[in-house]
Amino acid sequence: MNRSLRRHYDTVVEFSAAVGILASRSISPDEIRRGCAAISRSFQSWARMGCHLTPYFHLAMHMEPQFLKWGPCYGWWVFAYERNNGWLGRTNHNGHSGGELEATMMRRWWKIIFVQDLLTHLESLPDPPPEDLDSIDLLKKHLQGGTNERGGTLQNYMARMAAKNNPRQFDFPQTSRCIDLRTLGPGYYGLVFQHLKQLWKDDVALVEDINIHEHEGAEIFTGSVRSYSHMRIKSLRYGAATAHRGKSVRYAYINTREPVEIQYIFQAELQREHAPSLLAHFALIHKFRRGDDLPRFPWHLWASDLGVESWYADDLGNLMVVSLQGFSGHLILAPITVTGRDIWITVPYDHVRI
Repeated sequence: MNRSLRRHYDTVVEFSAAVGILASRSISPDEIRRGCAAISRSFQSWARMGCHLTPYFHLAMHMEPQFLKWGPCYGWWVFAYERNNGWLGRTNHNGHSGGELEATMMRRWWKIIFVQDLLTHLESLPDPPPEDLDSIDLLKKHLQGGTNERGGTLQNYMARMAAKNNPRQFDFPQTSRCIDLRTLGPGYYGLVFQHLKQLWKDDVALVEDINIHEHEGAEIFTGSVRSYSHMRIKSLRYGAATAHRGKSVRYAYINTREPVEIQYIFQAELQREHAPSLLAHFALIHKFRRGDDLPRFPWHLWASDLGVESWYADDLGNLMVVSLQGFSGHLILAPITVTGRDIWITVPYDHVRI
């Protein structure tokens, strides 16, 4: 077997890019052909190097018709398990035939779907009565997996579905603290004020608290906001670098593939006398920075498919405000040193395509 590390590395990079293309949640026919061609070339390269390949490698080289017929793999990769369920349904289980096991599994599935639809409907009501709120709490309390951690449980699935139907819904911790933006330092108040003024421009004329006499009838922003250490969007946890409970998840993507460091997670509320209160959820972040003098890495040709990018280490952009709806996923941060320069490498966790 050929033991050239460079050839193995090039093949692994191309194979990883092919998997990233084919494992996308949305994919076009051209991307299907490109991904299948890349995975075929990587397998052929390993074969020429004398590597031992199982029959599954040969089978994987003929997936293009299936992708073109059925679309993204998330829509058909359970076909084999569904076939197995059909086999179980035709099996006699201790004298019970006719698909009783299959029927039990199907009833459980529809129960999950009906509960999810009911919760989505109840949570989407604009002014739910106390009875509906009690029903929501009761349903969540008795569902499998609870409501504390949502990794790999029914709650995870339901949280993602609810967030998809209602993108403004966030999960905040019960503990928070009220702070004055001016106590954080110069510039914080003005930055948040400009964001809220633009966000609420169709509902209210917002003015700074030092100009209350210049605009009669306008609403005043005092600079008081509620700060959270962390929160969840679509069951993914994001945290603030300035809070102990948020440091471990302070790096994230916004706008699909822009890596940032989260400094603060805020909630601002403007109470009005003759109109409903206005509520805004946003974060203060620093964007990663990169320049033309960064070295070109061996994965450069496949960087867009792999989602791997390089940035200056510990070199962040100016503080800016983003809406929490802009967060789009987690990233893996790998610090490395190349020719004496510290560099950050970012790798996405998910398979969302740009």
